[in-house]
Amino acid sequence: MAYIFYHIPKTAGTSVKRVLNKWFVLERELARPVKSRPGTVCMTGHYGGRLAGTNASLLSRDSRVVGNPDVKVFTFVRDPVSHFISYYYHQMRHSNLTLSLAEFSQRAFEFSLSKTLNIKHEEEIEERLSNFFFVGLTEDIESSIALLAERVGKPPLAVPKERVGIRDEQVTTLSDAELEMLEKKFALDRKIFDRVRRSISGEAPLVWKGADQFRDIAAKTANPPTSIGKKETAVAFIDEFYVSDGASNFSGPFACDKPLHLHLTFTVHDASQRVQPAFRVCWNEQTVFTVGYTPGDGSDRFAEGTHTVSAVIPPHLLNISQYELEASLCDPDPVQRWDISESLVTAEIVPPSSDQPSAAGDWKSPFPGPIRPLLAWQKSAKPQ
Repeated sequence: MAYIFYHIPKTAGTSVKRVLNKWFVLERELARPVKSRPGTVCMTGHYGGRLAGTNASLLSRDSRVVGNPDVKVFTFVRDPVSHFISYYYHQMRHSNLTLSLAEFSQRAFEFSLSKTLNIKHEEEIEERLSNFFFVGLTEDIESSIALLAERVGKPPLAVPKERVGIRDEQVTTLSDAELEMLEKKFALDRKIFDRVRRSISGEAPLVWKGADQFRDIAAKTANPPTSIGKKETAVAFIDEFYVSDGASNFSGPFACDKPLHLHLTFTVHDASQRVQPAFRVCWNEQTVFTVGYTPGDGSDRFAEGTHTVSAVIPPHLLNISQYELEASLCDPDPVQRWDISESLVTAEIVPPSSDQPSAAGDWKSPFPGPIRPLLAWQKSAKPQ
C-alpha cells in the first residue's frame, strides 16, 4: 500500500507534512515511479500542480495510480480568494514581482483548485473529488487532520503552523469591486471549496471511488503520442495529431526559445468536399489563436487518400505557461466540421534553454498573458 499527498501549492501543505512526517516515512523523491510500498511510507509532491496533462503530473508519473485502491491519494484545498492572495505574497517574497495585488488579480492563477483537480464544470465536482481517498480543508485543518488520522489509522496530532506569510496593507484595501471580481474569477473554485467544507463538517461526506479512482480523469486527459479522430463522417477524419520539437515525437516540456511543431495526419474519402485542416491554441481555457492550412497550389480540395500537414509556432511567441492544442478538419465556407481531435494535447512551455537574449529582457516577474513576442529594440539620443 502507498499513500500519496497531492500537495496543491499554498494550501498549508508544509504544516500538513509536519504531521505526516510523524505518521509515515515521508518520501520526497519523485523521480522514480510510484511503487507498491509498505503502509508506513507516504509520497508527497506538487506534481507540477496537475493531476494529468504534463510529464510532471501525478497520473503521468505512474498510470498505476489509476484504478488502484492500494494507492491512496489525499489532498487539501483552501478558500479560493485566500489561496490566490497567499500565492501573490509568495511571489512577492520569492521573485522580483512588482505588480500590486489588484494588478496581479488580473492574471490567471495556475494553481487554482479547478485546474489542479481537473474540474472544468460544476457537474464534475462530485466525481472528481471522489477520486481522492481524503480531501481536507486548510481553513479547518485541525478537524481535517483528525479525520485523516482516523482514515489512515494513526494517532491524531496537533498541527504546527509553518511559514505564515507576511502581508502588507494591500490585502485589506482591496475595493468591493476588486473582491467581487475575484469571487467571480473563482466561482467554480468556490463551489469546489464548499463541497469539501460540507464533507469535513459531516453534512455530506465524500465517498471514495476506490477501484475506480481517477479513471474518469485518465479517460478525459489521455495524452498519448497520437490523438485519434472519431471517424464520424464519410468526408474526412483525423488519423493522428501530436506536437513535437521537430526532431522527434517529443512530449515536452518545450523551451520558449525553440519552435513548437504541430503535426496532423488525416484521411479524405470525398474529394469533392472542401477539407481545411486547422490548429487551435488555448491558454487559460481561452482561444489564443486558430490557424488553418491552405494548399500552396491555390486549390481548396484534397485528393482522396491520406495526407499529413504540419505547422510551426515560432520561438518566443508563446509565454512560459501551459497550453492546450486542438486539431480539426473543416469546410470553411459554409463552416462544417468533419472531425476534431478527441482530446486536447497539452504543451508545457518553460524558460529559455540557453542564456541567449530572450523576450524577457530584464523583466523581473512572469509575463502576464499568453504571448511572448521578441521585439527588436533600438535606442537613439540627441547629441548634447
